[in-house]
Amino acid sequence: MYKLLGNPKRLEILYRLCNGECSLKELEEMLGARKTNTVQHLGLMKLAGIVRVRYQYGCAIYSIVDNRLISHGQIIDVLELD
Repeated sequence: MYKLLGNPKRLEILYRLCNGECSLKELEEMLGARKTNTVQHLGLMKLAGIVRVRYQYGCAIYSIVDNRLISHGQIIDVLELD
């Protein structure tokens, strides 16, 4: 889990999602990354159970699975529980 979140781009995604749901397009723009790279990061985070995706009108919307991650200071504490 620590290795997964050791990537700065994935941490940026996580911190952005702490503020609420975000579309794939918004995440791409925030990261300044290509869609394929952003999707790869989100896919790994989804497989690890950190984020979830829902589709609205064909648009992928991502959010954090565990609401305990919403408080930035608790990110490491929650990861240590798993």
